[in-house]
Amino acid sequence: MNGKSSAPSSPAGFIGRLESLPISTWHLLVFIVCALTLLCDAADQYLIISIAPLLIREWGITSAEVGLLVGATGIGGIIGALIFGPLADRIGRRKCMMLSIAIYSIVTGMGALAQNVTELILVRAVAGIGLGGIVPVVLAYVGEYSPPKWRGRIVAWWNSMFAFGITLAGAVGLFVIVPFGWRWGFIAGATPVIF
Repeated sequence: MNGKSSAPSSPAGFIGRLESLPISTWHLLVFIVCALTLLCDAADQYLIISIAPLLIREWGITSAEVGLLVGATGIGGIIGALIFGPLADRIGRRKCMMLSIAIYSIVTGMGALAQNVTELILVRAVAGIGLGGIVPVVLAYVGEYSPPKWRGRIVAWWNSMFAFGITLAGAVGLFVIVPFGWRWGFIAGATPVIF
């Protein structure tokens, strides 16, 4: 008896086995969930472009305030990326992904309740923390669970969802915000929490 078994006994053996698996339905499911996550992330970030002209008209906000409103999401995103990247290593990618989605969805929905630009800037900054957590966590998820010979293509396909998210934000602007008002845009932005 040589003491060897067919099951991988070390982390390296497990990773080697995982990386040698062919593309399966499971890989496809992981990709779809991660792609939808980035799609909604991008749509949420660009939603403000359709909302800003209505805020200028309704609240009389200045160009500088629009800049702060757009920038608040980015600042929150930087903070979120710094928090959620290391946190995912501690508590797991899936938990962090769900937490990020919950934060940005719920807080985006709260934007519909804002009564002035200061409140909306604060809401967008906090939503940005959730949005910023998505990219490092989901990118790691996609990269780790993609077979090596497919990894580059899968990560590129996943990344292309950002462009589709911008298109989705435009569609929400056209079919939700224009006919029903800007508050409904934020309510539409809250729907990813259902996932």
